[in-house]
Amino acid sequence: MDAEYTRLHNLLKDEIGLIEELIRLVESETEALRTLSADKLIQTAKEKETILLRQQMLEETRQSVVENLAARTGAPVSALTLERLAQEAPPGVARHLAEDRRRLR
Repeated sequence: MDAEYTRLHNLLKDEIGLIEELIRLVESETEALRTLSADKLIQTAKEKETILLRQQMLEETRQSVVENLAARTGAPVSALTLERLAQEAPPGVARHLAEDRRRLR
């Protein structure tokens, strides 16, 4: 089961990276709007679309991992919050999941 918790942490870490990239792109998009740069605006829109598609794929995988953890623990998926998963995870991974939770707040 340690592998599933580690996989969850890695997925969350990737999602956090995508969120940070999306924030950077929104800032770039704002600058493109301010300077009326159509080319930059088009490029930013394409990059945002790519990020959102990658995020959707990660989210689907994350849901699958949580479903696996729910099946193993006997808990309903809806009860497996990130806080609870961090509490139930092995100590080495629990710390990372708690940090992921903090960063996603």
